[in-house]
Amino acid sequence: MSRKSTHPVTESLGQINSDSWLFGNSVLQRKRAAAEYLFEVDGDYYSIAVAPSPRPETTPLPANSHIRLVRHGLDLTIWEIGGVHLKARFCENAAQGVVTPEHVALDWLHKHSFAFLTPTVLHAESEFDRSFTIERRISGKTLSDAWPTMNDEQKEHYVGLIVDRIIVPLAEHRGDAIIGVDGNWFTEPLMASPWPNTSLHPEVLKFNCQDMGLAAALAPESIIIAPDGAIGIDNLEGVGYAPRSWISTQLLVWGALLRDGPSNRTGLTEYRDFLAYELRKKGFKDVMPAYQRWRRRLHMVI
Repeated sequence: MSRKSTHPVTESLGQINSDSWLFGNSVLQRKRAAAEYLFEVDGDYYSIAVAPSPRPETTPLPANSHIRLVRHGLDLTIWEIGGVHLKARFCENAAQGVVTPEHVALDWLHKHSFAFLTPTVLHAESEFDRSFTIERRISGKTLSDAWPTMNDEQKEHYVGLIVDRIIVPLAEHRGDAIIGVDGNWFTEPLMASPWPNTSLHPEVLKFNCQDMGLAAALAPESIIIAPDGAIGIDNLEGVGYAPRSWISTQLLVWGALLRDGPSNRTGLTEYRDFLAYELRKKGFKDVMPAYQRWRRRLHMVI
């Protein structure tokens, strides 16, 4: 039977003292000088070691902490120290040890030398149904922040880069099952059935979706525009082999595009429309009506 963690990912980082923090199963420590360290920010050197047993007592981060909370969610929470992200991610199926973790997918992308930027993983560990990574983030501005200031020509330019440098090259890597890049389960819950439990098993996903290509979730807040104009994915929600039609469809239904508040709705809808148009030009067809009918049969209305 799979074990489950007893605390939410939002509580994965706690302060031990002013220079050390408990993150997942490890202690992150700050020093003013160090011969060996994981990363450096503003003259401070950070190292990481396995937490002792019993674990040290912690308190929530103080309001004036230099560690910023940049994303707060039950599935993913991110803190930032300078240009370094501390990510705590929940995945129900991760407790079974069969899903492809983010750091493995990032390592796979690095080895294949795609023409887009990805974070550098400095540390990775797991605990039952969650994972913890420390990553050097991509320098730049998120597409969601930049979008409102862009004119139509700029929007078309960057959407074109997303399609030409990310989506099309990934889709050219072919597979014959709905799996992650390492052969484990692909973390795409939008293709999973809810009963008896949400299952990401390849045979379940294939039964639900019945030409595979790699697909990645590309919400605008995960796309980074670097200072030199390059494109990158800063938060890899998932990458794996899926039906080619899903590559286009999931961009229309992925949670981040649908759950944001009304103030962002117009920009997100416009981004989705620009992206759908570019994908159609490249021969990608979506199956949104069929997907919605399938969701309604399962009483999971989009």
